[in-house]
Parts: sequence; C-alpha cells; structure tokens
Amino acid sequence: MTILVKAKKIDGCFAIICPKCKTYSKIPQKKLVGKHTIKIRCTCGEQYGIEANHRDLHRKETYLEGYFERVHKKWQWEKAKLDPNMTGPKIMNCRITDISKNGMGFTPLGRQHDIEVDHLLIITFYLDDYSKTVCLKKLIVRGVHNNKISCEFSEDDKKDPKIGYYLL
Repeated sequence: MTILVKAKKIDGCFAIICPKCKTYSKIPQKKLVGKHTIKIRCTCGEQYGIEANHRDLHRKETYLEGYFERVHKKWQWEKAKLDPNMTGPKIMNCRITDISKNGMGFTPLGRQHDIEVDHLLIITFYLDDYSKTVCLKKLIVRGVHNNKISCEFSEDDKKDPKIGYYLL
C-alpha cells in the first residue's frame, strides 16, 4: 500500500510521520533521488510506502473549467494576450485539476486529444476567487498521461501576480 504523507524538509532530510503510531522518522534526501516510491518500516512494525514528489513549488488542487487550444505557429503563441473586454471562455473543453506558480494540469472534456509533449497551447479559464478572475496562459506541454496533460507556463506567465495571490 502506498500512501501520501506530509513530509517536512529538515537539514537535508525529510521528517516522515508514521500513519499508525505518529512517530517521526528521518529519511535523507539522497535516498529519494530518482525514486518515486520507497518502502518504510517504522519501529512500531508498521510498513508503508511513501510517494516522493520532487516538486519545489506548492501545487493547489482545483476544479476549474477552461478552454484550451493547440497553437501550431510559435509566433501565434508568443503574441497571445488576454483581451481586456473578454469575460472569460464561452465554451468549456477542459477541467483544470491543479495549478502552481510555474504550471498546471488539466484533462480535456468529451473528446480524444492529440496533444503531445512540447506542443504549445493557449488556455483561458476563470479562477474560483471572489472576482471570478479571467486568465489566459501560454503553456508548454511537459507530460501526457492518459487523459491528464501537465504543462509549464511561459516565462512571462510564471510571474503572474493573479496566480500567486490565488495560491496563497
């Protein structure tokens, strides 16, 4: 059985709490390099797996609706801007499942996709904040796993204060 545990990084080690007895174990960061899942045996006898997530930034789980499209020409992608009169996407064709300062993950709705790693996308979506903030992001596809697409924001979009505030 593999479980997600909260770990705190202390002095190059991760402090892991046993789900059964709640005692701390320290695991050196070096032990997790290149691994996604490792098995832990606690002094209480409990054995469990932990999933190593090597992200540096907080990733917020979301349930946001959006509209994405693939852009075939890099100049179209670079010139994409949010129209100040736009009230948001009219048609929803994806669900944004998570978002961070540097990127997002989403699943297309109701159709098969032909998205591959390194494709360029533009996505428009509403944040679920008080103002229903409209965002337009330029994305580079970094991973495709079945129907889940993981993307990195363009360099300009990584500095967006709307996303930074949303993640607080």
